[in-house]
Amino acid sequence: MNTKPFPAFAAVFFLTLFCAAPAAAFSDGWVMTLNANVGGSYTLPSISRSDLDTLCATGMNGMVGFVAGGDLEVGYIWDTADAFGLREDNPFSGIGLFFNLGISQGYAGQICSAQHEGSPIDVYVNVYYTPVISVGATGKAYFFDNRMAAGLSLGAKIICDAAPQYEIYSSDTAAVSPEVGTIIVDDQMMTSINPVMFYVKPSVEYTVPLSRTMELNLGGYLAFNLYRPKYITLPNSVQTMLSEEQRSHGISFDAKEDPLNSYFINSFDFGIILGLNFRLGDSPR
Repeated sequence: MNTKPFPAFAAVFFLTLFCAAPAAAFSDGWVMTLNANVGGSYTLPSISRSDLDTLCATGMNGMVGFVAGGDLEVGYIWDTADAFGLREDNPFSGIGLFFNLGISQGYAGQICSAQHEGSPIDVYVNVYYTPVISVGATGKAYFFDNRMAAGLSLGAKIICDAAPQYEIYSSDTAAVSPEVGTIIVDDQMMTSINPVMFYVKPSVEYTVPLSRTMELNLGGYLAFNLYRPKYITLPNSVQTMLSEEQRSHGISFDAKEDPLNSYFINSFDFGIILGLNFRLGDSPR
């Protein structure tokens, strides 16, 4: 089957869409945005040497996983000609302040290196938790008749999953066999573990006006998440191996009772934005 005409058709379609769209995007006024965010997350674990020794580990590194989500933004755009007295043809065309509420997947991937029975071993653990609720505020600077925006978001994310899914494998299958399962966070751990992380998220967006009240929103984002859970939760198989190693080294440690204050599961997110902007009411101008 010949599929070559499809890319040409798609190129013509999007070129027509961009050329036929109105020259200017929304000016000042209230705007609501519905975005879908698709991308990846790179875990950046951080832990002190003393806490690594408590876990009988020699090192800890991160991995990359897939994440997706969506968010709702509501905010106001001010025209710079009115707000700052700039000329109408100035490239800096507007500023906006938005409040956002989102829901997404969460991911944490770690490689834990250790010595097991005198031999080195790497244990790979991927944990997926859903949902993660985010709240925050975004400031945006608009350029070129509000067709392009550069934004910076600050906010918090709350992990709401008490039974995250995991997959685990290792470099020594005799010590740790590959498995998938669920980490059950009991009531005691629920009251101890910190579920809140903070984020900063720069983004760039380009809008394509579709009508007087609707725009197509395309863009990309980066985000840094700062998260200190205070306690560590492990699959049973890893917990069993860890307990054996700790007993052999004379280490007394209870994951449910003893906090790891230096342990951070930070992450770096990246991806694309696809959404729709809607004007709420008429422009005041």
